[in-house]
Amino acid sequence: MGAMDDDGWVDTAGLIAAAAEAGHNVSVRSLEQWRYRGLLPRGRQPAGRTAWLYPPVSRNQLLRLLHWRAKTRSLDLIVLALWVEGFEIDVAHARASLRAFVDAWEREFTRELEGASDVSAAIDALARKFAGKRGKAAIPRVARMTADERIRACAYALAFAFNAEEEIERRKDDAPLLERMLGFRHGRGGGLASVMPLDEDTLRLAGFRPPGELRDMLDSATDDEFEFVRRLLHAIVVWIPLFIPQFMAQFGEKARPLGELARKLFADLPPEHYAFAATAMLASLHAKGHPADELRRQLAQATPGTINVEMLSALPTEERRPAFEQLSAQDQREAAGELTRRRKRSA
Repeated sequence: MGAMDDDGWVDTAGLIAAAAEAGHNVSVRSLEQWRYRGLLPRGRQPAGRTAWLYPPVSRNQLLRLLHWRAKTRSLDLIVLALWVEGFEIDVAHARASLRAFVDAWEREFTRELEGASDVSAAIDALARKFAGKRGKAAIPRVARMTADERIRACAYALAFAFNAEEEIERRKDDAPLLERMLGFRHGRGGGLASVMPLDEDTLRLAGFRPPGELRDMLDSATDDEFEFVRRLLHAIVVWIPLFIPQFMAQFGEKARPLGELARKLFADLPPEHYAFAATAMLASLHAKGHPADELRRQLAQATPGTINVEMLSALPTEERRPAFEQLSAQDQREAAGELTRRRKRSA
């Protein structure tokens, strides 16, 4: 059954047993590989014991790893999902995984356009392919759009991806469609931006760059910038689903299309969404050139505990306890710790 010490640390057999209870067959070799790749915490070997022990969070982290592994075989995408969810993932692993994500997309783009004599026609053909793609490597569907609008949005993105200046200029009127496809602008039937305070008259594509520039950005982005993006993404992933019922109740039938879209999206969120969102947020943050002092101030204010408490406070009183109980154990601890600190300050 596996051994556990008084602090809740668990041995390899205990991790395998926890996976088996959840219906997963996990080998010692797989655990070793995942630890080596940074998907699971490192263990320790207490004095006088032959077996290695792993921190208590390892069990929940392993189960989430297995959840994401059922959706993708890419360990890089799993690393990013676990990182956003707040597990013990080193920022260096998240950085490397985002870089691998950009590399994979560039390889696919390059393969598709290799040998094309007409760049414009090739971009249109590739845009049609990606616009209709589902499943692995599909572009997130966060807003209702016609097939033609989605193709034009993809084509504009591809023009950027290959730094095709003439195509970028020729297709510039499609920039709002790309923003809607990515959730930064609303339109018919919603888009996540329809419930966010975003200026409809302002384009937000300053951070959109060719793959080579994205790689440079990922290499030069600071650990603080990565952590800021992680916290924002974590808050979105955790709290948008919890606010959907309140949003539906407040706006009624008008909100139904967006509510259904958001519920479907977050109920079975593909791991590619984390990679898309993290890359876009880092690029936008880097493009604005956040001063280090300002970023540190934002990090100090937007702690995980503070975010969770503020979100709970925004809910009607009778909904706070049910919402709290839906949070992960880590988020509950963060929220409880922040509430304790606030009580001590007010005492």
